[in-house]
Amino acid sequence: MKGPSDYTKASYFNILQAELEREAEENKEVLELLKTAIAKAGYTGKVAISSDDVKALCS
Repeated sequence: MKGPSDYTKASYFNILQAELEREAEENKEVLELLKTAIAKAGYTGKVAISSDDVKALCS
């Protein structure tokens, strides 16, 4: 895979990557909160969480 062709594009990709990483971290926090709430409600093992954000689920 070829990288960005100039400094402007490289800067844009770095900003985009940082934003995506921040969003993934926020998603992970939300998933952890949901898991805690499910456990406190006594539904552990009875509820499944699904997401199309593979990075959040695998990190």
